[in-house]
Amino acid sequence: MRLTSGVFMFLLLVLSSVCVAETYNMETQFIAPIKLPINLVPLVNEHLDSPFERYGCAASLRQSLEASFVRLSPTAEPSILVKPAESCLCGVHTCSFWILRQCGATYCFAGHLHAHSIEINQATLLNDYYGLTGLPGGATSSEATHFLFDGKSYVEEKIEPKQIK
Repeated sequence: MRLTSGVFMFLLLVLSSVCVAETYNMETQFIAPIKLPINLVPLVNEHLDSPFERYGCAASLRQSLEASFVRLSPTAEPSILVKPAESCLCGVHTCSFWILRQCGATYCFAGHLHAHSIEINQATLLNDYYGLTGLPGGATSSEATHFLFDGKSYVEEKIEPKQIK
């Protein structure tokens, strides 16, 4: 009986670790940050919401951002997730996140999301890229927003709210 319960606990631990999604938070620095390559700064610059984001806290846009490689596909090369390095570039409960994916020898724009946190949902796969969930922040925030990869970039998935009976 001990062996059976031990095996059960081991399987439960393994399954729970597989189901845990990778999450990136606006308030937390990346665990393994990279310096955003200088040739990719104009790509992010094209997709800024406002001059405030463009000239926010630091002397240059590159200094105002932080980046990290993320695995958004089980087969493609790692993508780059970019976010403001300082909260002064963010709203009260949300921040911009930019996604750059490898396109041949360089990177191309793959999405601009506004959220408190971004969760990579490995249970959802479309066009060889995992789904993303933009998680809200704050007590009065709206519901989570889901994004799917349409073959070129991440687009918001339209989900009808479930009716509670």
